[in-house]
Amino acid sequence: MRRKAVDHLLECVDIMDATGSKDLKLWFADGTNYPGQDDIRARQDRLAEGLAEVYERLGDDQRMLLEYKLFEPAFYTTDVPDWGTAYAHCLKLGPKAQVVVDTGHHAPGTNIEFIVATLLREAKLGAFDFNSRFYADDDLMVGAADPFQLFRIMYEVIRGVGSPPRWRSCWISATTSRRRSRRSSVPS
Repeated sequence: MRRKAVDHLLECVDIMDATGSKDLKLWFADGTNYPGQDDIRARQDRLAEGLAEVYERLGDDQRMLLEYKLFEPAFYTTDVPDWGTAYAHCLKLGPKAQVVVDTGHHAPGTNIEFIVATLLREAKLGAFDFNSRFYADDDLMVGAADPFQLFRIMYEVIRGVGSPPRWRSCWISATTSRRRSRRSSVPS
């Protein structure tokens, strides 16, 4: 099954080559629902191996963007549950691997602008999915739960764009409904 999944990701890179796409955005729903269901460290090892194989196949001008999510659909562990796990995988992979920050994928009270500033500082912020949430991944309009949050995040982005290392263009998705998103680029 894992071989089939990695082969599918490699096929996605082939499609990127054919279409001129620059970014492969990945979010994995994989995880466990109860203690002892699987070996957590072994799962991380298997994920790292698969990501490395796909990363090696990327072209010089292509990026791998890794998104994290605290929980859902798995409720005990999610394989990439937070920005630290995504960052650790991306750091090990290399400069073409970067983290996707989805503003709806955090525990209540998380200081997302700190995460953004840290990832910018490390040249590992690759993209955003902007939305809002009250309890979980509600996918509400950006700013619905905390209207000032977007300003605080953008303040860090604007400050971070000009600071070394140079930040490459980032992919942004602002949720407008569950079925469509508006995408734009932040210039580097």
